[in-house]
Amino acid sequence: YVGDLLIDRRGGKHRTDIDAATAPATGEGAGSGSAMFLGAVLDGVRFDGIDLSGDDLTGSSFLECEFADLRAHETQLRATTLTDVVFRRLDAPALSAARSRWRDVELSESRIGSLDLAGATWQSVLIRGCKLGFVNLRGADIGNVVVEHCTIDELDLGAATAARVTFIGTRIGTLDLSGARLSAVDLRGADLHRITNLPGLAGSTMDDAQVQALATS
Repeated sequence: YVGDLLIDRRGGKHRTDIDAATAPATGEGAGSGSAMFLGAVLDGVRFDGIDLSGDDLTGSSFLECEFADLRAHETQLRATTLTDVVFRRLDAPALSAARSRWRDVELSESRIGSLDLAGATWQSVLIRGCKLGFVNLRGADIGNVVVEHCTIDELDLGAATAARVTFIGTRIGTLDLSGARLSAVDLRGADLHRITNLPGLAGSTMDDAQVQALATS
């Protein structure tokens, strides 16, 4: 165990809420305590209004957790596992989640400047109402993903495998498809301004207006 937050790996669990008043700190500039969460396994915890900026959560697992009004600048989520997790109003100028695993995750009403998801695995993920700068999904494996009413400055799907991905009312400044492998990717709801590596569009669906715009660009 770590305090009253960690879940007994044998199956016992503590349900708890963590907010700005109760979050532990581990030194000057610490958010909620990277030493406590590094490699942790948490189940059914709600984080409300806390600051995890600069914390290292590498290798941690979160099951049925909720994060609301979270500040996470330069938080390390490398190789973390997120299952049945909800993020609402996440604010992160830069966030590293390379090689992380997301299943049944919702990210909504959030602002992230740079999101590193290289080599990540996404399954059943909903991204809704977010403003995202650079999203690096290079080499990622993603399936059953919906991106709805978002703005993305640059989306890098280079060398990624994407299946059953739908964009709805979403603006994408630059879409990089270098070496991407797409299957049943619906781009009809995306406002695409620039696409890198047009052959990478194989396996996607576009409307007539989008195809004509590509032909004349």
